[in-house]
Amino acid sequence: MSYEMNDPGLTAYVLGELEDTERADLETAVENDPNLRNAIEEIREMTELMRAGLAAEPTSQLSEEQHRHIEQTAKPRRMNPAIWTSIAALLLMAMGFAMKNQVFESVKLTAEEPSSSRGDSRSKPKARAILVPPPERPVSHVLTVTESEAVFAGDATEPYLENVSDDNSHIKSSASPVTEADPSDRIAEGKEKFVRAVGLARFYNKKKPMPDLDPSAVVEDQSHVLADQPSNTEDYDLVVEAGFTAVTDDPLATFSIDVDTASYANTRRYINQGSLPPIDAVRIEELINYFDYADPEPVDGRPFAVNVELADAPWASDHRLMRVGIKAHSFDDENRPACNLVFLVDVSGSMKSPNKLPLLVKSLGLLAENLGAKDRVTILVYAGASGIVLPATRGDNVHAINGALRELLASGSTNGAAGIRQAYAEAKRSFIKGGVNRVVLATDGDFNVGIADRGSLLRLIEEEAKSDVYLTVLGFGMGNLKDGTLEQLAARGNGNYAYIDSLEEAQKVLVEEAGGTLVSVAKDVKIQVEFNPQEVASYRLIGYENRKLAHKDFNDDSKDAGDVGAGHSLTVLYELVPPRVDVASKTGVDRLKYQHAVEPNDRSGDGELLTIKLRYKEVDEAVSKLIEIPVRDIGNSLADASDDLRFAAAVAAFGMRLRKSEYIADYPLEGILELAQESTGFDPNGYRSGFLDLVEKARKLMQKP
Repeated sequence: MSYEMNDPGLTAYVLGELEDTERADLETAVENDPNLRNAIEEIREMTELMRAGLAAEPTSQLSEEQHRHIEQTAKPRRMNPAIWTSIAALLLMAMGFAMKNQVFESVKLTAEEPSSSRGDSRSKPKARAILVPPPERPVSHVLTVTESEAVFAGDATEPYLENVSDDNSHIKSSASPVTEADPSDRIAEGKEKFVRAVGLARFYNKKKPMPDLDPSAVVEDQSHVLADQPSNTEDYDLVVEAGFTAVTDDPLATFSIDVDTASYANTRRYINQGSLPPIDAVRIEELINYFDYADPEPVDGRPFAVNVELADAPWASDHRLMRVGIKAHSFDDENRPACNLVFLVDVSGSMKSPNKLPLLVKSLGLLAENLGAKDRVTILVYAGASGIVLPATRGDNVHAINGALRELLASGSTNGAAGIRQAYAEAKRSFIKGGVNRVVLATDGDFNVGIADRGSLLRLIEEEAKSDVYLTVLGFGMGNLKDGTLEQLAARGNGNYAYIDSLEEAQKVLVEEAGGTLVSVAKDVKIQVEFNPQEVASYRLIGYENRKLAHKDFNDDSKDAGDVGAGHSLTVLYELVPPRVDVASKTGVDRLKYQHAVEPNDRSGDGELLTIKLRYKEVDEAVSKLIEIPVRDIGNSLADASDDLRFAAAVAAFGMRLRKSEYIADYPLEGILELAQESTGFDPNGYRSGFLDLVEKARKLMQKP
């Protein structure tokens, strides 16, 4: 027997309603058809999602009179319970599809008593399904379904009403549809799917047509239900942009490397939703390092290679832009060390949204599919309390791993500290000597029970990091994302921080870049640059504001710094001011009267512009190693520079524009777009092309009054 993807039998199978023979036939078909298998998994996930959402809603109690009224009304039209179940399942699926597409945040079910003004004792209560959108939507969007009408309220003052027949052909509107300014083609898409499902439900209900909408029977706008939704409480740490430093004041720049990429994905999320990101959400180094660069891998046995290039700064032609490119060596799958991974999953109530726990489950599932027999996976959850969902399991047992993930439901408060402690304990219990031992924390960062203040959480992570168990932090969701906390947890836990806003981003972070995300090749990597005052008047590090170190920390092996993952590309940009440019005008500080002035005939350094020093530790060693690289400037123009330098410059300039930097001058977004277009180069995954689209969208947003 063959099945279509929209066959109601699939839903009946998930709900356990098929007869044994039908079930056996379907299971045989599923074994031979991966598309059918995926469809069933989709229905199962959506059903569980909706079941959890409905279970969280309070139950209304009917009076005895209401019970009698419902029973009397239902008697003449008694139907097979299986048909009602199918109708409910279709509605649940439609709501689930809308939630999966990030259209709605939650579902509220209510009942409305018959209107006494109509004087009809046979009137039945109206069952309402109200889909509530996420709180960050700029206007209210609620979809209400009753027995005889479907109403979509697009705005509290200008509702957008629809009355749709079985074939979805009859539409009546009392106002203009959702405007382009509203960030939601997805809301319209979800609405269409929901209304289509209503038509299907009526088809099963003896093909009863959906009548034309009577204006007097319009269900009132339900946008007031949004009043109880939480306001936007996203949290970002203050980032103070670094200015120019005169070399005669301080010839050294010292900082810890950073391989996080969360800021780019989060910035993209804001722009794609129709708004510019908060200034402090934009960390320029994370925008730059989101992209891969063509630097060669090491050939001298070191864990990474260093490449340096200089050209004119595109936004200041009298300045020089230096790009330091670090490329770590990569592993093929056969040579990758065994992984002991502990998935620590936040299942608190704040994770209910479809762009949180449901996306998280699928994202970790992608990672699990790329593990093997030599790997181990443990799954823990935390909400008000923490617990083990799956004990240490072989990585090739994908069925058990994905099965445990699909069982996760969100509810309760967030005791992150208890979960963190238990996750590290499990990682130590399954520790693989010479392998990768890592906790993968997946959360929105909203810790509100137990140790909730950031300082105590950071001290907890620092203490646990001494166990040689590393930390990867995956941020999910919107509206209450605690970005500052998650970034700092990753930094203190010898790890990295990525923000997952889609399955495509999960594929990038957890599959394509799994080596860099999970496998460290060097730890405590620090950079110190010494500038030659004869060749450089002042300098400015672009980004890395919260990664600066005291100069003395460079040689102190007890001071923690960033780690480099397998195959990682890391870029550092410096803007340099030549001696001929007035230093005081760049630094904002008057030239010092009593300090040593560099004489024109002073040739210390023999033409060297600067020296780059890097310290790092092998992953299993406690003593650092030193790399020194002297740098000379051969005078390349921007046109002569590599695609990598020019593209990195375009991304940095875009970040500065988003941050309203005083150092970008009046360099236009059109110039940034042109520079990026000219330097896209080899782009197999389309990430650089995606950047072009992002700049274009930001340009339109900036042009709006």
